Amino acid sequence: MGRVVCFISEKGGVGKTTACFEIGVALAQTHKLKVLVIDADYQRGGITGRLDSSLIANFTKGAMPGTTLYHKFQQLYSASPQTPDVDVRKSTFKIDFVPADPRLASVSEDKLPSGKTIRQNSALLLDHLMVIDKVLQPLRNDYDYILIDSHPEVSSLLRAAIFASDYAVSPVKLDLQSSIGVPTVIGEIDGVNDDVKSMQSTLGEPRVGRPGHGAAADLGRHGVEDARGDAARRAAYCSGTWSSRDDGQGEVSGVGDLVMRVSQSVSST
Repeated sequence: MGRVVCFISEKGGVGKTTACFEIGVALAQTHKLKVLVIDADYQRGGITGRLDSSLIANFTKGAMPGTTLYHKFQQLYSASPQTPDVDVRKSTFKIDFVPADPRLASVSEDKLPSGKTIRQNSALLLDHLMVIDKVLQPLRNDYDYILIDSHPEVSSLLRAAIFASDYAVSPVKLDLQSSIGVPTVIGEIDGVNDDVKSMQSTLGEPRVGRPGHGAAADLGRHGVEDARGDAARRAAYCSGTWSSRDDGQGEVSGVGDLVMRVSQSVSST
């Protein structure tokens, strides 16, 4: 089952999209792995434009053709049956991708239909967090890695990306201005985990699809820290130094190790 890695940062210009793109290309072309990129950077669509420049004009038009993540959130807002299908496109980089849609800027829990009880409202909020995860579930067996690029801000869409991810990578420059946003990213990941636990407690039953699944967890400066809480996994934080920890099953699964290997491959080509 493919691992899901989200690239998140509160600040723009730190190399988040570039890291996501280059790592995806190296995994696909150098390591011969199957890679899917989910572009959730709805205003810029940086990876979408790099993978298929013909799609750039759609950001001026304000909408991406085909079925995108935007339509999956709209199904929830209109109380329609939710389906996981989205249009997955091919690229010349040997990477498949789901393009960004400018309309994703409108994603918000405020658009959810109102429930009549606290329990119903909790179920709707949890469903909102799970939209991206539900899209990725049928795709996980088709790819070794699924990389999610996000818009550089705290938003409902970012929270859904965090929930869907096994790991999170938050690149920063080695300066004070860039590092200020790191506590915000850590707080957002912890907040998603805490909210999931609270909503599950209100619902009285687990709603998360697979054991131990939930938001990517702790961001450790010098490595991949153990997950905290039942709904948490692990995450990596990059500030110029990457490291990892063995997962106890004979392989190193840390994102730090992933980035280090890929970076070496990119620099040697």
